[in-house]
Amino acid sequence: MEKKMILDRTFEETKQISAKLNHSRAVLNQIYIKHIPDEDPDLSFLETDYQEDRKRLKNYGESWNMIGIKAYCTIYIPFGNGSYFLIQTLESGGLWGIESDSSKEYLEEIEKEQIEELREIMNKLFILQA
Repeated sequence: MEKKMILDRTFEETKQISAKLNHSRAVLNQIYIKHIPDEDPDLSFLETDYQEDRKRLKNYGESWNMIGIKAYCTIYIPFGNGSYFLIQTLESGGLWGIESDSSKEYLEEIEKEQIEELREIMNKLFILQA
């Protein structure tokens, strides 16, 4: 499973941001993307009479597979006036059924969409992202 870091703050950086806010809000510490194997893909679109589709289906699991892409974030929630933090992970809904050999541009587009979804979740929960 591939993990791609987008944001990775040290504990000290996160603690300083929290202190500037008088430890009143959760603070974003990490954002990362994962490409996850799709354990139950729908490959019925390849069950056709076309030779190219049959060949692609035959190569499934050898030269390509199906994946899902999700964005994750780690947030630090201050307690005890910042003397300790509860660490939680949030995740986007994810998009599944993606061919692993898709173009780099397409995979990056999906990653960006998942990060946007995750940021919307953080906004609704009033998590500081700065």
